[in-house]
Amino acid sequence: MRIAMIHRDLSVPPRAGAHLHTTKLAAELQRRGHHVEYFCFVLDQNEELPFPVHQVAPAPESEGEAWIEDSKLMRNLQRYWATSAGDLLGMHRAIERARCDLVIGSGIHGLLYLRLAKRELRIWYPADDLFSTAMTLLSFSNTLRRNWAIFGEGARSLLIQRWCRDVPDETWMVAQRDMRSMRRLLGRPVVWLPNGVDLEFFRPLETPLTPHSAVFWGRLDFDPNEQALEFFLGKVWPLVRARQPEARLVVMGFAPSEKVVRLTENAPGVELRSNVPDIRPVVCSAPVAIFPFVSGTGVKNKLLEGAAMGRALLVSPMATDGLRGADPAPWRLCKKPEQWRDALLELWRDPRAAAELGARARRWVENNHSWEATGALAEESFERARARREERP
Repeated sequence: MRIAMIHRDLSVPPRAGAHLHTTKLAAELQRRGHHVEYFCFVLDQNEELPFPVHQVAPAPESEGEAWIEDSKLMRNLQRYWATSAGDLLGMHRAIERARCDLVIGSGIHGLLYLRLAKRELRIWYPADDLFSTAMTLLSFSNTLRRNWAIFGEGARSLLIQRWCRDVPDETWMVAQRDMRSMRRLLGRPVVWLPNGVDLEFFRPLETPLTPHSAVFWGRLDFDPNEQALEFFLGKVWPLVRARQPEARLVVMGFAPSEKVVRLTENAPGVELRSNVPDIRPVVCSAPVAIFPFVSGTGVKNKLLEGAAMGRALLVSPMATDGLRGADPAPWRLCKKPEQWRDALLELWRDPRAAAELGARARRWVENNHSWEATGALAEESFERARARREERP
């Protein structure tokens, strides 16, 4: 099958979850014998990929407006998401030239591009429920202006999803909770396509452990990561340092926001490392990886990476959504600040228990979250979508 994968922008190595799961799935589908091509408008590629990547040029805006008939509301929504009529027409022409059988549109922009694909099978790959994600980000610690902006973005995503609900032949969500909410919203076929992880790249390394240390990583200008650090450094870390003054936490990620810089500067024993090219040696030097999420939806790719590297995982309930086969759970679940403190101190005092928990996490992710398994589920989705299309009168 000839497949087009669409996302508005692409960075390689990945700097966002969408870049990661679209390129990894595309590579797996290519390995399974499909011909895959990737299309985007903005490209920052510093590594080779096993499939061609095309940087698309927008069509002239006047041509796009003349060719695409949209209501004023739809044009305003597209403008909010920085998608012009010229963008839509340029992407449509690129896909037409590729003569694909199937188009996979990633994110909210992907849904807009799919509207123009008529002949091809259409899969929407938002991964997360954008409205639900926005609602989890509302917080009393935000300014009123920030909360209003978050709500506005969520409401606009909801309008686009409802407006375009008949566009996809099938929709992929990475978490079951998001799958259920999207089914209610769209009234259309929505399936669970859990993320995988590169088990060979993210493997345990023989690195000396730093005692009394933990690690957190991710994009540091991303709201859920900021709020996770705000909770942990504000409510948990002072309790930990009061019991263990030598405690150390390394925070790693791209583009740390002013908020993250301020949080880490004011927390004793915390080291901020930005734009680290290879996180693996640092992660594997810490006996414990923390995932204290209080907002956001979908699968936390960093949790899968931590499990693959054999770290002892401490997680909040919100961090475990979208995970397969977690019974018994290969991590410690923590809710209250005192539970986080006690779990950290216990694992630091008992390195053997931490190592055993990390080994369990590695076995679990090997059995449940390979990209090979995700690729097989994607192929099943293709066949269902094609069968439904053929049954139409």
